[in-house]
Amino acid sequence: MSEQQNDITPMKEQLIYAKVLNIGAWLGIVLMSISYIMYVVGVFEPQVPVEMVAENWTNPQIVVTELGDHHEITGFDICGQNGVECEAEIFQLRGEHDELVVGSGVQGVSAYILITESPSGWEWANLLGTGDYLNFVGLALLALLTIVCYMILVPGFLRQKDYIYTTIAVVEIIVLVVAASGILGSGGH
Repeated sequence: MSEQQNDITPMKEQLIYAKVLNIGAWLGIVLMSISYIMYVVGVFEPQVPVEMVAENWTNPQIVVTELGDHHEITGFDICGQNGVECEAEIFQLRGEHDELVVGSGVQGVSAYILITESPSGWEWANLLGTGDYLNFVGLALLALLTIVCYMILVPGFLRQKDYIYTTIAVVEIIVLVVAASGILGSGGH
């Protein structure tokens, strides 16, 4: 049996990737921890008062009272408040094309966002001065790390003429950037 020695030395970009990932992950965790402590202690006023979060944490429900031109909810009543009772069947009530109609019930995250006037998508970035959204900075940093790390690898793959891995890394960067951007209606949630 002959001994064969393979060169499994990582390329310098892989070492940089590991270092950036390690530093970035710890920085994100530290930022989230500090911002959470600042939130709990009350250094910054929260956008959504803690009491309102607690009231609507478990299965918030609303009944639609008004719709805009594009079937967006512009008016609603909160189930269980001010004498508003919501029967189970209102949550199945929909129009001809399965759109919401006045009298429809909405529950879960969609109701929570409306009740608390919480932002969706990247709108949270406008609220970084509030205690409850400041911690998104650390979370966004953690999410951004994957994209940055793939970008670090691309030059090394190109230098080694490894076009398959280059293509995979570039496609991954594009997919992650498009997903995070909200272009397809899904980013930043």
